[in-house]
Amino acid sequence: MTQLSKVLAIAPVITAFFIATSSALALSQWEEERAQGIRFEFAKNFSAALPHYLKALALAPNANANLQVQLQSQIATCYMHQEKRLKALPYIDSLLVSASSLRAKGALKADTEMYLVALVEECESNHSSLASKAKKEWLEYMLLSQRICDAAVPSLATPDMQAKRARCFLALGDAPGALKYLNAYMLKLPPSDHHYLEMQLRQAALKNLLHQPEMLRNLSQALARTRPPVEVACLIGDAQTWATDYSAAEKTLFTLYDKLDKQKKLSRVDRINLLNTRLDNSLDCGRWPEAEQLAKQCLALRPPERIRNLCLTALSVSLARQGKGKDAAKYERQKRDSTYSFLADEERDAAAETVKRRARK
Repeated sequence: MTQLSKVLAIAPVITAFFIATSSALALSQWEEERAQGIRFEFAKNFSAALPHYLKALALAPNANANLQVQLQSQIATCYMHQEKRLKALPYIDSLLVSASSLRAKGALKADTEMYLVALVEECESNHSSLASKAKKEWLEYMLLSQRICDAAVPSLATPDMQAKRARCFLALGDAPGALKYLNAYMLKLPPSDHHYLEMQLRQAALKNLLHQPEMLRNLSQALARTRPPVEVACLIGDAQTWATDYSAAEKTLFTLYDKLDKQKKLSRVDRINLLNTRLDNSLDCGRWPEAEQLAKQCLALRPPERIRNLCLTALSVSLARQGKGKDAAKYERQKRDSTYSFLADEERDAAAETVKRRARK
């Protein structure tokens, strides 16, 4: 075999070696760049993290679609942290195409979804902070968040999230905008969903706020045929509180409370439920002295542990807002002691068991 023939014979082996070596080098490079980006992002230095993520994206294997989505999500999240939505958009547009395809094939990995959730949360955070100062930009963030949810993370498009978005319109004083948003969502929400009644009541409360009382009146009458009066009042009062119709909520709740109290038909459980719903209304609109009194009334009735802790929190907040810091701290300690009291009980029981065992020896 001639020297040339020998070289030609081993050429494929050499070529394969160089390809494998360069691939391994490229892999280590993108991993290192990504690790650097993560370190900077963790330190809240998003402008320093971006170049590393961009290099990692350029070096990462194109065949790994999940990895591409993850890196694009990290890049977009860094831009969003800096409120540079327009720079994030090309990466979001690209990752949504890939993520939708992966989801359709059942190939979207859990860690990829985690990065998408972080991106949605960043959109939500941004549009909430912008709501009071730049309505148009806030709407863009909200619509972007909705796009990501619809295309890639439908599990996040929950009724609670939709209600939160609708309520952002209310924070701007735009009740018609909130109703329009909620109306569109209710067309998609199946009546079988266990949130349907709650969302329907919120929709009705918004209409009532906008001088369209028919829906709320019809729902109230339908509920009254199948549910106790206190439950109906609490459901409607809670919806009116959500719709920021605070005076209507107080009227709904107090009227029934006063009526049943005078008739001596108000049980302890009903008192607790009505007071607790009124307390939520007072807290939501910032009537701190009223919230303090309602929380104390509710606590005096020895409510269940969950409601008791909510009342203690409400009492602590309302006192702090009135400049009564020492009293607020006292109730916060009570809540903390109550939350961890089961540990003391377990320690006491263990000590008692130890004493018994020693006595038997």
